[in-house]
Amino acid sequence: MKARKSIRVLFIMMIALVMAAGLTISASAAAKVPAKVAGVTAIKPTTNTVITIKWNKAKNAKLYQVNYKKATAKKWTVLKKTKALKLKKSGLKANTKYNFRVRGVNGKKYGKFSKVLTQTTYATPGKVNIKSVFPKKRTAGNIQLQWSKAANASWYEIQAYRLNGKAFSANTSNSTTYANIHETKPNTWYGYKIRTVNAKTGKFPAIKSAWTAMYYACTTSGDRVITGVKNKYNNYGLVEYEMTGTTPFRIGEDDPLIPTGFVDMSDKYGPIFETDKLCCNAVTFPADYNDTEVAGNTYTVGDSFKGQSITCIEIFYDTNDDGPVNTSVVSIICGDDGDRYDYEWD
Repeated sequence: MKARKSIRVLFIMMIALVMAAGLTISASAAAKVPAKVAGVTAIKPTTNTVITIKWNKAKNAKLYQVNYKKATAKKWTVLKKTKALKLKKSGLKANTKYNFRVRGVNGKKYGKFSKVLTQTTYATPGKVNIKSVFPKKRTAGNIQLQWSKAANASWYEIQAYRLNGKAFSANTSNSTTYANIHETKPNTWYGYKIRTVNAKTGKFPAIKSAWTAMYYACTTSGDRVITGVKNKYNNYGLVEYEMTGTTPFRIGEDDPLIPTGFVDMSDKYGPIFETDKLCCNAVTFPADYNDTEVAGNTYTVGDSFKGQSITCIEIFYDTNDDGPVNTSVVSIICGDDGDRYDYEWD
């Protein structure tokens, strides 16, 4: 009887020893230190405030701990522990270098950190200000645009459209000017969209801004050339144009050659409207013009008008409380004192 009891006790002890050994083996396996993480690289940033990194799977790693900091900082920040092999960090600052490192985690065991990855956040370039766009030069077969410089722009993309909606192949410009290289026709409207490109993105693709709204401009006819200059003494972007050539400006026919170019300048008294103006050597009034004094006549700089010599002819759109209206105002300026005579087509 005692022998059987002894055998039973011995058997139980053996089972306990085996189970203990198994538990020891399992605990030992779970406690293995993860291998050093390798292959930490950056994936294309989705925005100028995001960096996404990835890494290779490390032996014995159940989780991965990711740390980051600004490249100039001393203290690391623990982002999170993750089972994934990549991580996206947002809320960063543009044009700033950041360091990342990753290590494997197995229970309470931590592997060695990976090599430090240094990655820069690339800025999305600023959008071109549509109010700064204007045709610097126009001829019968060409339109040259100009606009203000945008932040972080390596170059600019220009998409041109004919008024019927046909789009031409997009072109690029390394400066803030662009001359058509597509087919253009006289007295034809064209539309343009512009966006900026930041190509300083290392191995990643260039980053592009949003397109501007459409800007429209019309070509001239014959030998007429219209050049435009921003008025440096006007803070609201008014553009002054000058037309040269043998053909006079024809009221009622050439009005599209004056871009509206108006700007809503709001102040405490309400909106104020301005238009671009065009100076030309000569102007022709139609025979049915409402003012019989000038109807059917052509006036040229240097001619005598009301007993004085014409020194300048200015043409611009009229405005009312709602903005520019589709009628041209002609100002014939005479004499040394600059006497002005205004004519408006009702």
